[in-house]
Amino acid sequence: MKGRNGNIAGCRMVAALFTVLALIFWAIPSIAGAMAGQMQDLIGRLNAKYADFDKKMNNVIIKTVEHSGASETKMKIYRKNDKLRVESLPELPGVRLKNPDALGTVIIWDGSSAWMITATGQKKIPGVTKDTFQAENNWWKEIARGAKISGEETVGGRQCYVIGIARPKARFDRIWIDKNDLVMVKAATKSPGGKRLEWLFSDFKNIGGWDVPFKTETLMSGKVVSTSDIESFEFGRELPDGLFVPPGNSGQ
Repeated sequence: MKGRNGNIAGCRMVAALFTVLALIFWAIPSIAGAMAGQMQDLIGRLNAKYADFDKKMNNVIIKTVEHSGASETKMKIYRKNDKLRVESLPELPGVRLKNPDALGTVIIWDGSSAWMITATGQKKIPGVTKDTFQAENNWWKEIARGAKISGEETVGGRQCYVIGIARPKARFDRIWIDKNDLVMVKAATKSPGGKRLEWLFSDFKNIGGWDVPFKTETLMSGKVVSTSDIESFEFGRELPDGLFVPPGNSGQ
């Protein structure tokens, strides 16, 4: 039972990680800002404009801090080609530990498998595939499938298209796209328990020619439950391959 619970916890942590990554990369300029008759033309323009996105946004280092209630979690995300490393460290208010790093967790996607590393050791996380970690890549193509405009709304002072996504297993069922800047400023879906989940993106900054949201608010049933802020976003500096190899596998 202990092993099963560990696997469940690992899967939940990976699911949370996917959400963080998707919110960072999916919120960069999106394709769905057009009526049905304009969709194909816009897809073509954006495919051409962002054809080198993965190439330029390689060797990425992102530092974030997430606030949830009184607790705080700092994360450092490394991305290189199809590999990923995420280091997270929670800080508990009023709690002093001899070794605070003992609470830290590292998740590594080495290109074929996912690993979770804690102070007690490392374990392979089952049920994770390359498709799961590559979900944020070529997102403009993903949104195009099964998406249509359902109306217009103002979000955070921005006039937005409301895009409904009916595709099975889509990350979101509705997104809000700024009509002028073509950035995603809001996204929504239902939790497994049926509650409404929403994400609001703001504080956009230009990084390498793309607008990146440096602030993300997560809402459940209309109430803010956490806020995530990007402290730094760096790309282009070659990352060592060893970052993406679990310690116990370094000799393989």
